[in-house]
Amino acid sequence: MTDLFYLFIIWGILYIIAFVFFPIWRKRRDAGKGLFVKHDDDNKITVTNALKKLNCHFTWKQEQGKDITKYDFQSGHFRIEIEQNSPYIQLSYLFFYTTKTEYLDLVRALMNQCNLNTETLKMVYSLDEKDNSVDLHMTTGLLINEQTSVKILSRAMIDMFRWQSDFVSRIDKMIKDSNKAIGLDFERKHAELARETFLIREQEIQHQVAGPRWRQTKECPITLEQLFSSVLGLSGVVPMSLCIFSESEMRTIKETDEIRKFAPASTIIGKDDFLQDEALLSVSLLTTGQLVAERTVSIHVRSEKKADNSLYFRMTVTLLPLSMTTDVKAGSDDNAPKVVSVLAAYDLTNPKKRLDEFRYMWKEAIEKTKRGETDDLSEEQKLIAKCMEPALAFNAYRGRILFNQKRFCEALFLLEPAYVAMSQQFDTLKEDMREAFFEVSYLIGFCYCELKQYQRACYYLEMTLPQRRITYTEEYVNCLVNGKDFRASTVIDGLLQEMERTKAISGRTHNDMEVSFINFLYRRKASVYIDKQRYDEAEKLLRNMLDDPENSDFAINELAYIQKIKTGG
Repeated sequence: MTDLFYLFIIWGILYIIAFVFFPIWRKRRDAGKGLFVKHDDDNKITVTNALKKLNCHFTWKQEQGKDITKYDFQSGHFRIEIEQNSPYIQLSYLFFYTTKTEYLDLVRALMNQCNLNTETLKMVYSLDEKDNSVDLHMTTGLLINEQTSVKILSRAMIDMFRWQSDFVSRIDKMIKDSNKAIGLDFERKHAELARETFLIREQEIQHQVAGPRWRQTKECPITLEQLFSSVLGLSGVVPMSLCIFSESEMRTIKETDEIRKFAPASTIIGKDDFLQDEALLSVSLLTTGQLVAERTVSIHVRSEKKADNSLYFRMTVTLLPLSMTTDVKAGSDDNAPKVVSVLAAYDLTNPKKRLDEFRYMWKEAIEKTKRGETDDLSEEQKLIAKCMEPALAFNAYRGRILFNQKRFCEALFLLEPAYVAMSQQFDTLKEDMREAFFEVSYLIGFCYCELKQYQRACYYLEMTLPQRRITYTEEYVNCLVNGKDFRASTVIDGLLQEMERTKAISGRTHNDMEVSFINFLYRRKASVYIDKQRYDEAEKLLRNMLDDPENSDFAINELAYIQKIKTGG
């Protein structure tokens, strides 16, 4: 009995020490510390206890020396970051609002206004190029301790919810008002293809390494014949042999038709899943035309990832160069290797689902057009509303969607049949259908430009020039400059002179869109000078750009590049 009594006494003393004296001691210890004396583990323990009291599920992980946790609170996605040697924690409310990239200017304006009226909370945005969207986030620094952590955290998150509510209501009104604004006809006409403007700038920079996106299904696999034509620009070739090397097989195919219809994806995909990681194909073929020669194409097929409804894989296609002969000059296209890397996807979804989606969108587009509600149409719906034939409308609709997603090769398979159908009845087309025809021509030209098939691209883009749309013209200039066409400099000078004549005749200054177009032309002109090794003229032009905010970064980089060439660096 005595032993039991002493045991109770000992447990009682330990309880008092743990839950009475230790918290008092810790509170006094923390109160006597300087801000930067507190250890990182103190904040981690404090946050852990606070999140438990708020019934949040979370796990900690280390990233670049920081303790980070993510959790949900009242349907909001939050992140807390604890940095070494700092008394503060960083609380972030992630993805509290998402909208289209074309409204970026409105988002920036409202975001900056909000940031001016907050104390420690700041709003930031990130761009999702894949989905063509802008994501908004909030972040703030908090100083917490064990006694106030729950109150401070909950108050900060509720404050973020309030700012979210105000931001969303105001930005939605701003977007609605901007769509109904009067006097923005020129700008809205230029911004009608907002996604293309971004892609045009990508082509202008010409630093893109990743290849285009392709997709295929069980019903429509990507064949070698399609690869040769769209990616390498080889048409009318005669395949002679195909050698397949992989972990599971090594075989050779000699039948010409079988080689043409062979799907490279079949070497790594089977029964709706990946069979193996990679395979190598070697194709011997005979080219026809001006130069009849035996060429070798190497295709490396590698699995990338598996999504819910798609299997992603990459095909790296290499056309090996020919040796120099009397017919093959040094430095010619035939004497240089050509490499294109293509990200592809094998769709597992039912094609009926995609067709049902199109039928709904097409029906809605036609009904809204009849009611005069064209402002409510998406860009895809605006295009298909002009097409009265279902097959033609479907090709235009799906092609436009794939183009916006940078899946240029697959887009060509749909856009080219639409172009052929409209071109055969061009003389009888109504005005709106002719607009659709020129837009399809532009999209096809853009796709070929992305695939570096510049002669094909020029064929389609040239016919869009009479439409006098800035996006069409910029893409045509990109095609000439990137393809090193001898006409590039003359075309650019002609366009600059035309802009000056327009200014003189109208008696007004250039608006923002026109100024941006002129700046684009000068940048492209500088690129032409550099390609032709006319460095002195390029330097003179670039130095005139240094004081222009839109051109300064480009000018600095190009001047550094020229200096590097001149010094032999």
